[in-house]
Amino acid sequence: MRKLHIVLLIMFAAGVLLGGIGTGIALGEYSEFAYVGEVLLGEEDLVTKDFDYTFTPEEDTRVLLCHFGWGDPKKNSLLVEDASIPAGVIRYRVTYNAELLRMELLSWDAEPEEELEQEIWGEGEKAEETLTQTEPETVAQEGEITKTEGEEEKKSRKLTYLELRPHYFGNDMDLVLKNKDRMMEAVKQRKFADYQIANVEQVEILVNPQTVPYLKDESR
Repeated sequence: MRKLHIVLLIMFAAGVLLGGIGTGIALGEYSEFAYVGEVLLGEEDLVTKDFDYTFTPEEDTRVLLCHFGWGDPKKNSLLVEDASIPAGVIRYRVTYNAELLRMELLSWDAEPEEELEQEIWGEGEKAEETLTQTEPETVAQEGEITKTEGEEEKKSRKLTYLELRPHYFGNDMDLVLKNKDRMMEAVKQRKFADYQIANVEQVEILVNPQTVPYLKDESR
């Protein structure tokens, strides 16, 4: 995006010069220009869509919400509790430029690393220590396989990663050229702006409060 800003700056400077010459504005009059703030190019192409992931909330099941780099960096999380969302449904509500981006919600299962497993489920080391220190007490007939007192069958823990991924297929320059008349008209009116390209403008992850304990939120 940095290169795009440089291109826009060059275009703006050229536009100011050409517009000034074309409308009889003297160079000394540019001090009269007013800054009108940020202007979003492609705002008319913004759409809001929902992307759902459904799972069964269980004691040994967790869903990790992967980091998403777009949106408001001041937010600590994209998670929003909404009682109208069914339990077990994770709904990504995304506002984005459909002419430049295609959005995809991906999920995959993975074995949690020991540190992450302990962070999510907790007391992993404590449980292992308790199991190790328990004295076995066996009562069995010949040929029978019995469990010793204090022995617990380790449950398989399922960790699912959930990631919202944008695929960029658009052309920023086409969008700039599409809005060139609008930009030049602003120059003629002695106005200048910070032109930004509309891409992903808002992301919310809506979940039922009952679903929250089964999530590992790393959306920020």
